[in-house]
Amino acid sequence: MCNPSIVLDSDQEGVAPGQARFVMSLRGIGEGHVSCIEFRTVVAGESASFVLESLPARFTPAQLDRALADLEAQIVTDSSVDPFRRRPAMPISVL
Repeated sequence: MCNPSIVLDSDQEGVAPGQARFVMSLRGIGEGHVSCIEFRTVVAGESASFVLESLPARFTPAQLDRALADLEAQIVTDSSVDPFRRRPAMPISVL
């Protein structure tokens, strides 16, 4: 396990006072350098304790389609941003 990352989850519904929900990612590297990325939600408490939230037993194709549609709806399209470099594209001007 390597490359850990954690960010505050935008959904804090149901979290007790003094706690916060985070989204965590970890990269696992197996034989032949095949890797995978795991995403989990974590609830952290005041006493530096944390709990990994349980995962659904399995995503159905319909649940996956809904999740991907939700993510797609959150993407902001801006013609000034290069989608491959994820940074503002340089405007071209002729002098």
